[in-house]
Amino acid sequence: MPDLDLTITRCISTQIIACLVGKLPLTDFEAWVQQTPELSSLLSPGDYAKLMLIDFQQIATPSLLDKLLRGYIDWAQYEKEQLAELLMAIIWKDNVPAALAELHEHFTHGLTFLDVLGNEYGLAIKAAQSPKAKPGADLDTIMKTIYPKARLEAKRLLACLVAGKIEFTGTHTQEGYPLIH
Repeated sequence: MPDLDLTITRCISTQIIACLVGKLPLTDFEAWVQQTPELSSLLSPGDYAKLMLIDFQQIATPSLLDKLLRGYIDWAQYEKEQLAELLMAIIWKDNVPAALAELHEHFTHGLTFLDVLGNEYGLAIKAAQSPKAKPGADLDTIMKTIYPKARLEAKRLLACLVAGKIEFTGTHTQEGYPLIH
């Protein structure tokens, strides 16, 4: 049975992250805050008081929430989990083109260890999906060609991630992209 405190913290951090990255509407986050008394023991008394006083209807609310809650999140763990999900999507053949295209974005934002998956395969997928794609460069043909190698590379990178050979720092560039060791 999992540690109850870890489960509560995990649930809370998931909601906070969803809000901070824009995947949870502020109205839903506000309702969740009001229904989550555990926040009072997770946040410092001052931060909890500030959270309870936020007017969620103001334009500055996302910025206020970011300043207030960002420090409570293990961003290194979050980035690791996001990368693991993309790699597992490739391994399990779950919307591989989208995963490869997203890995291309990560590569272009400095995650150079994604050279093969992101730069080669992800770029090939994006080129095939482009309105300017060459005739005969259809997605199915490209996927049949690259998928076996992409799956092997995803397995290799996932093993490196799990073994701690790829470590996110939890910090970001000025542009907001994650940094690794």
